[in-house]
Amino acid sequence: SAVPMSASAETTYSTTLADESQNTTVLNKYIVMKNSAEVPNASFTFSVTPGTGITADTANGKLAVLAGVGSPALTNGTMTFSTNDATISESTTGTYSPVFKTGDKNDEKYTTKALTLDFSNVGFTEPGVYRYIITESGDNQGITNGYKGEGEDTVTVKTLDVYVEDAGTTAATGDDAGKPQLTITGYAMYDGNVTDAPAANATTTAD
Repeated sequence: SAVPMSASAETTYSTTLADESQNTTVLNKYIVMKNSAEVPNASFTFSVTPGTGITADTANGKLAVLAGVGSPALTNGTMTFSTNDATISESTTGTYSPVFKTGDKNDEKYTTKALTLDFSNVGFTEPGVYRYIITESGDNQGITNGYKGEGEDTVTVKTLDVYVEDAGTTAATGDDAGKPQLTITGYAMYDGNVTDAPAANATTTAD
């Protein structure tokens, strides 16, 4: 993705994003269990808050970070699992990436649900990297909230950077007609509460 460029302070952007196909991103939640176990009745709640802005460090190739604005709309903001949920065998992960506890023994299975974050109406004001903190809470049936990668400690938050650029278009209708538009060009998600700025050549992907 191209590096987001700063706009002049006088530029007033449309509140309507261009290329709406990239306005959402997804965070998958997994519960991994033994093949003989049932899916527990457990609920987890997600909240999204602005991260902390960081000044650009051009000498070290670091981009500026803007504190997130607005609140993305959440689908599955309260995620409820139950014994009725279907499970997937450890041997058929497909496009998913759960972390199993016992390697390749194929003695485990998992279930998954997706949290969707929609940034369509958050009101970005300029090009840049906007940072948000996603926090998960809940501890039910012995299933503790949090995320864990291979060989990693469990964390209860993730950091999401949203890359926003000038779309090079203008709004066609409405109160914003004629105003330049912004577009989301990618997302980068990290474990924990990240306090570093991203590198200018960091790879980003739109979901």
